[in-house]
Amino acid sequence: MLTTLLTSISQLKNVFKNLRSQLSVEKKAQLEEAQRFWRKFCEAYCDFAAYPVFDEPGYPFHKHDCLGRVTKQHIKNLEGYNVRGASTASGADDERLDESYQEVINQLYSQVEKLWLKNAQEEWQKFREAYCGLTADKNGCLERVTRQHIENLERYIEDLDV
Repeated sequence: MLTTLLTSISQLKNVFKNLRSQLSVEKKAQLEEAQRFWRKFCEAYCDFAAYPVFDEPGYPFHKHDCLGRVTKQHIKNLEGYNVRGASTASGADDERLDESYQEVINQLYSQVEKLWLKNAQEEWQKFREAYCGLTADKNGCLERVTRQHIENLERYIEDLDV
């Protein structure tokens, strides 16, 4: 699992470097800010996702699995970065995101878990705005990133049901 995570991180660095080389100075600064927000979100979300096994020996495995999955999603986002073009985002995605978030919150008993999820959600929102603000296809980016986050929340819900 750790090897997979390290491979994903290496791939992310290469994709980030390649994308960065194609951008103006201003866009590079925006991309770096978005990347900082993504790192904070990634850590916060995976801390939250692995929290149920925090005191168990499997905690590092669960956190590394989460970090690898979220990193792979981020690589897809960066590879799909679009400097030109447009599409329309769906308001239904925002509704589905809110429903998924509320479903997770309602299944949490611990205030600590709720705070960790709230922190992860706030970091994700900062990342989404910063990252999608870079592209001419902001609506398409918002839709894609939102759907990936919904998938993460729904996977968490499925894991709770196991």
